[in-house]
Amino acid sequence: MNYSWVFFDVDNTLLDFKMAARVAFEETMRAFDLPGGDARHYLYKRINDACWEAFERGRMQGEELRFERFRQFLDAIGSWRDPLEMNACYLERLAQQRHLVPGAREVLETLRERGVRLAVITNGLKEVQRTRLARADLSGYFETIVVSDEIGCAKPQVAFFEEAFRRAGQPARAEVLVVGDSLRSDIQGGRNYGLPTCWFNPTGHVPEPQTIHPDFTIRRLMEVLDLVGVGA
Repeated sequence: MNYSWVFFDVDNTLLDFKMAARVAFEETMRAFDLPGGDARHYLYKRINDACWEAFERGRMQGEELRFERFRQFLDAIGSWRDPLEMNACYLERLAQQRHLVPGAREVLETLRERGVRLAVITNGLKEVQRTRLARADLSGYFETIVVSDEIGCAKPQVAFFEEAFRRAGQPARAEVLVVGDSLRSDIQGGRNYGLPTCWFNPTGHVPEPQTIHPDFTIRRLMEVLDLVGVGA
């Protein structure tokens, strides 16, 4: 199938968020004279993931998320530090990270050269996502960048995809491929809007039971090129 547009997720699809988040967390803990390590990072990640799930379901706003995740974390470790100050420190360090997923630049370059139009659809905070894309020198590949924090709704909500399509000029849905690593936000969100979807699953792990079914599944980002019809 030939697609005229590809809508890319960012975190753990184009940019290695797992690495970036761990580095930013440890640097933030050091900045506040707190011990880090695996156990505390796991605790923070569990709290953060729950906050983001609430945000994606429309149960939490961006400003609330910024405060609440570190409030819960600091309460859990018995620290008196200020949650907003810690969040600001974390976001500043996270925005500096620009680790690419293998093949990301090559895929974007090839798609652009072949005339495929590109967009970003990302759940994230505006001060982080746009800065990371710019620092990784990826922003210029995209005709539009849609960040959940900027538009007040998130994947998988239909309103998010409605705004992405408005910015893209309302292309035919059958000609737009959604590529992302999250079954819930990327794949279910795309399917809810009637879009073809590609699940980027580099580990090969499939949840049991698998209740969300993409049109395609890939383990290497370069496989997108064949799906779009521009492979070598």
